[in-house]
Amino acid sequence: MDLEVLNDDPGWIEYTIPERKIPLVVLITLVVLGELFFPGVTVWFVENAGRDLGELLLIIAPKLGVLVAMTAIHEGIHYLVSKRQGRSPQFGITLQKTLWLLKEPIPYVVTLQERIPRNEMIKALIAPLIVIDAIALGALLLPLSGDVIYYVKLILVVNTAGSMQDLYNVIRLFRLPGEAIFVNVDDGEIRTFYSLRHNESTAEP
Repeated sequence: MDLEVLNDDPGWIEYTIPERKIPLVVLITLVVLGELFFPGVTVWFVENAGRDLGELLLIIAPKLGVLVAMTAIHEGIHYLVSKRQGRSPQFGITLQKTLWLLKEPIPYVVTLQERIPRNEMIKALIAPLIVIDAIALGALLLPLSGDVIYYVKLILVVNTAGSMQDLYNVIRLFRLPGEAIFVNVDDGEIRTFYSLRHNESTAEP
């Protein structure tokens, strides 16, 4: 659908999120779960914050590698669920402001210019949290080596914290009527609109 049509039609409402608050929730979740699974990790980061960046990167490089792979799998699950729903999702990277006013590259999966029912959106959003966390929790019950368990816990913590925006959106979507329809458009940035006029909004353009 054309962005001008969405803006001019009062039946379509732009869906926005509190972009500055979500990173705060992510950080709090990361600290709480980090301390739960890795007691003392917050103190370690504070104590090592002043170390040479190159030296610090060498220490955490293996962990970063695992987390990059996990992020790719997380986004891949979003993609596969949308694809299975008959959509045409695509990958992208956006620069998003963080709590420190810095812009970080954030990967995402989005389906553009298609009318997506609320329940499809919910399934695609929540799938990576459920799938990855379920596998990680199951792995923690197995007699694995200490190193493997360490990385399983790391994946569990970071995937859960990183899914807070998805979870926030799922909770909000559940509060909308089941007949709500969503459309994503690219206006230099991804913008999302929704309509509650089921019969009218699901008709082919």
